[in-house]
Amino acid sequence: KLLILIQRLHMADEQAVDTINDNDVLSGRGKAVMNYSGNKQFRGFVEEYRSQYLACKTMNEKRTIFRSVVDKVYSLEPAGRFLKMVPSKNNVDDDEETFKWVSIGDDIAIKKASQALREFSKSRSTATTSCSKKKSCTDTDSDIFSQNSHHSK
Repeated sequence: KLLILIQRLHMADEQAVDTINDNDVLSGRGKAVMNYSGNKQFRGFVEEYRSQYLACKTMNEKRTIFRSVVDKVYSLEPAGRFLKMVPSKNNVDDDEETFKWVSIGDDIAIKKASQALREFSKSRSTATTSCSKKKSCTDTDSDIFSQNSHHSK
């Protein structure tokens, strides 16, 4: 728990990151972000906590689940971070725009977890409903979340 707390304190909003690691969760759109190893792990954690999320009766209980998903990313080795890409000019005289990865901060990471849990739960209940109306369920019906995950920021 202490290690996770220290990790949270170090990941202030907009803190630049020199290199990304395999456990980082990248914000953005597209296949590259969706297929990034840290994002795949994050979706796995969301799936892992789905039943607990659905059983929650209060918002405080849900917040505990959101925090657990984020803390699970922070507790990986090396520690995962929640990052976004932002424009960065290397030189004041340089007109060429480059990009860097920065932390989105703890509050936005929790919002990302909450949105992922909501979307995952909706898509799974939709998949279950569509499967129950058919004689068999196909892989495409049960894999809606991975197709839609690029929509979350």
